[in-house]
Amino acid sequence: MTAKLPSAPLAEVVFEMRWALQGPPDLPVQLRNDPGYYVLVDAFGREIAKDGFSFCREKSGTDPNIIVGQNVRLQFLKADDHSFPMFQIGPGVFASNDATEYEWASFKKRTVKGIGHLLRSYPNMSSFSFQPVHLELRYTDSFDPDLIGHGDLLKFINNHTRFSIDIPKRVIGPKCEDARQGSIMFEFPVSNRKDTNFLFQLSTGAIGKSSTILLISKVRSMSQELQIGRAKKLSANAIGHWLEDAHSVTSPFFESFVHKRLMSKFKKRTPKKA
Repeated sequence: MTAKLPSAPLAEVVFEMRWALQGPPDLPVQLRNDPGYYVLVDAFGREIAKDGFSFCREKSGTDPNIIVGQNVRLQFLKADDHSFPMFQIGPGVFASNDATEYEWASFKKRTVKGIGHLLRSYPNMSSFSFQPVHLELRYTDSFDPDLIGHGDLLKFINNHTRFSIDIPKRVIGPKCEDARQGSIMFEFPVSNRKDTNFLFQLSTGAIGKSSTILLISKVRSMSQELQIGRAKKLSANAIGHWLEDAHSVTSPFFESFVHKRLMSKFKKRTPKKA
């Protein structure tokens, strides 16, 4: 998808990076320690504020007395009443989020700049090396009943995507309400990148209080010795190249997966509600 769709069903786009934490291999990652985290918080907060992200808050539901490895704790926004764009950090994790105003070029530029702030803010320690173990570019699209006329997952798959699933009526019954709900997921290796997979999942769910059908598509690289770029030292530009490669997988997937009849709705500009 080379151009932004005027009425895209995008609910959220996230780039997430996790790095290795300190602790024995048999200790669950949630209980491991990030020795540079508290230095990172102060330095990253100062740097990101220069780009306009001056409002910082605890993530909703976070207990300030409990530290959980590779879980977001702090969110950085441009104002209290702005939900997106957003940066998030926690011990062993960084995320860049956007939503309905997303546009790829600006998202990538902002994300790469945020990664640069992160790498400069993380302290150099002889006893601990910063080592990414997880990179992910994730899109969540929402197809609500107002858009497709129903909330039936099987009907959505068969009528609005290039997939087809045929379940015998004697199995589910002609009036079985449970046929409307469920989840299906596929995962494939990305041929030109080591330790990298493409995943997509279709499921019934909710955005806020509204029922919807969700499509989550992501490119994910995972390894305890994850290699990003050719240089020995990790750089924001190397992760920027990874982002571009990941986007070259997720973008054409959406356009080829969704049926042309439904895609045509996204190409029409929807008048804003008063």
